[in-house]
Amino acid sequence: MPEKEIENHKIAQVIENIHDESPDKGYRRIRDDLERYHDINVNDKRVLRICRKKDIKSTIKYSNHGCTRQATNPQHS
Repeated sequence: MPEKEIENHKIAQVIENIHDESPDKGYRRIRDDLERYHDINVNDKRVLRICRKKDIKSTIKYSNHGCTRQATNPQHS
């Protein structure tokens, strides 16, 4: 295997460990953790590529702030 693939495999293992500990983190915060706590300096695009390959996604659900009103409660009367 080429050197880059071996390095990507090692980074992927660390990314999986970070994701298992806190699945709410996206690729940007994972990259921050790699830099701060694991002394691995990588580009966020590389982390995103590895996350996509390993199917790692954050589990944050966003609430819907819709601007339309329901027909049962019209604004005008």
